[in-house]
Amino acid sequence: MRPRRAFIPSARDRLEDRVAPSHAMAAQDVRIVQGAPARAIALQGSIFGSLPGAAGGAVRAGRAFLSPVRKVWTRGTLTIRPGEPTSYDGTVTLTQIFGNGTLRVHILGTQGGPARSTVSLRYEIVGGTGGLRRATGTGDVSLLQFPPSGRAGRIPITLTFGVTPPPTGT
Repeated sequence: MRPRRAFIPSARDRLEDRVAPSHAMAAQDVRIVQGAPARAIALQGSIFGSLPGAAGGAVRAGRAFLSPVRKVWTRGTLTIRPGEPTSYDGTVTLTQIFGNGTLRVHILGTQGGPARSTVSLRYEIVGGTGGLRRATGTGDVSLLQFPPSGRAGRIPITLTFGVTPPPTGT
């Protein structure tokens, strides 16, 4: 069996002169510092819940399935300011049930005339955590309101993401 031979540099000065990494390593380090690019996603699916009254408030909703974030818990607020025009503004937080991410989605829009049962609004993803921290995106969302039900007087609603708004009349 041959004895093992260790590498012993004969010219020590040459190895000690090299203090900077190669260009390939420097380029890789820069990419790591910059981070991964933002990831645009388009939400699709519906959230079924309720509001405390005609002026909006805390959205009470359970689980929902929204593509591409999958099954989520929903919580947030939606404020409805009746008048001419009626304005809608709110933020909904979507927390993945089988994942480690959350998305904050801002919903807003205005509608001429009094509040209607179906309203076309816009959404924008304004933040995220975990696996969704770099998610961005905007799109259409439809708000469908039903007559109040039950003793509590809550208004059932459906928020449907990824819908194309109906054409406006001329």
